[in-house]
Amino acid sequence: MKMNRSNIIIIAISVLVYSVILATVGVFGQTVQNGLFYFFKNILPIIGIVVGYGLTIFVPIRVFQAMERNKQIKADIENDKKLQDHALKSKELENNILNVLNKEDTLYD
Repeated sequence: MKMNRSNIIIIAISVLVYSVILATVGVFGQTVQNGLFYFFKNILPIIGIVVGYGLTIFVPIRVFQAMERNKQIKADIENDKKLQDHALKSKELENNILNVLNKEDTLYD
C-alpha cells in the first residue's frame, strides 16, 4: 500500500489524539497528567483566543481577495468572449465579401 500525504497526516493526528487521551487518563504518570490538565486549563484557552482573533482577521481578508479574483476572472472571460465574437463576425464578413467577389467573377466569365 502506497502511503500518500493525506494518509500520513490522518495517522499522525490519530496517534496524537490517542496519546493525549492516554495522558489525560494517567497512563504516562501522574506528573504528565497534571501537566496536561494545567495545559488544558490555563494555556489552551489563551491559544484558542489568539487563533480566534487571527481567524477573524484572516478569513475576511481572504474572502475579499477571492471576491476580487473572481471579478477579475469574470471580466477576463467576458473580454475573451467579446474578442471571439468579434473574430467570428469579422471572419463571417470576410467570407461574405469573398462570396460576393466570387459571384461577380463568375458573372463576368
